[in-house]
Amino acid sequence: MKFRAFALSGLALAIASGTAGAVEIKKSLSVEGDPAAIWKVASEFCSIQDWHPDFSGCTQSMKDGVVWRVLTLREGGGKVHEKLTDVDDLSYTYSITEAPLPLKDHTGKIWVEKGSKDGESLLRWEVSFGVNGDEAKTEEVTQAIDGILEKGLANIKTVAAQQANCK
Repeated sequence: MKFRAFALSGLALAIASGTAGAVEIKKSLSVEGDPAAIWKVASEFCSIQDWHPDFSGCTQSMKDGVVWRVLTLREGGGKVHEKLTDVDDLSYTYSITEAPLPLKDHTGKIWVEKGSKDGESLLRWEVSFGVNGDEAKTEEVTQAIDGILEKGLANIKTVAAQQANCK
């Protein structure tokens, strides 16, 4: 298994890819504030349209007891169909079932936990997926997903700070 780790402006990232073509991306970001207050920004499944700069809309529905969302990508980038697979007080897990990228077997989890310092939380987002295509396509998709996660975590931090300053 290949393993690469990067530190990008305070954002921890680990990418692992095995010989079977599975890719894992793990990101974390320290955020000032209580975990429950931080999670309030992202806790609603369709609130992603409010905190993520890549999405201009979200439609949520229920089908056969499963919560679904359809995300609209900005600038005509298409739609992403996701289903909610698990939820608790400070996290949710989901899977992408249809997207403009050639993904397969996608699962993701986003959550917040208490940080190592008082008054600090750790915001985490991890995904695993396969790619339909060659190694070059895998690299392209991995970079795209990495960017989505990085921007999302950074904006949750920004929105949480703005909300804390408004109190």
